[in-house]
Amino acid sequence: MTDLSDPQPETSSTETSSTDPVFRRLVDGGLLYDADRECIHHLNETVALICEHWRNGLVEEEIVKVLTSRFEVEDEAAREQIRLALKQLDGTDSA
Repeated sequence: MTDLSDPQPETSSTETSSTDPVFRRLVDGGLLYDADRECIHHLNETVALICEHWRNGLVEEEIVKVLTSRFEVEDEAAREQIRLALKQLDGTDSA
């Protein structure tokens, strides 16, 4: 017999934490679904790479190396792009 006096909400292994937006890689970039803001962001290739590596635990300098090896970009330009992308993804930049 099931005790219905204290129902527990059902949870799923695919359920998304409200603090962890879902990221999916696409051929031309990526998609980021933010449940807190109820929006989907289509990311270009550069921002998708940044997001993917940041979510996998790489720090800024490691991501700089990824970008400079993949694209023709100087370290400082890559660093600025990373900082801008992370601010936008975090929602702290109004751009």
